[in-house]
Amino acid sequence: MPYKKTPPFEAEWGFGDAFDIAAPEIVSPKTDVKYSVQYNQATGYDKIPLKAKVDQDVKKVFWFANQKPLSESDPNETMMAELAPGKYEIMVVDERGQTFAKPLVVQVF
Repeated sequence: MPYKKTPPFEAEWGFGDAFDIAAPEIVSPKTDVKYSVQYNQATGYDKIPLKAKVDQDVKKVFWFANQKPLSESDPNETMMAELAPGKYEIMVVDERGQTFAKPLVVQVF
């Protein structure tokens, strides 16, 4: 059966942006904010909220602190992380392997 070959893609047609996949973005913790926590013997350190903005088709995100796994969560949920005082690089990875990282400072209240 005869067929016509699809013409080559032309960048100036502007279709490329429609297929761009957005990387996740951490919206909590906030940038340039020091988070203060208290320690309680029964419950440990106060928890810090972690939240990411992702593409709507992403179903799972993975959280890391200083490259150590914290948890995985639904991207529509706020993940609560218990972090001891210190300096961290918080990273979120979506199920496609795209990442976003930001620094976090946790101090004792």
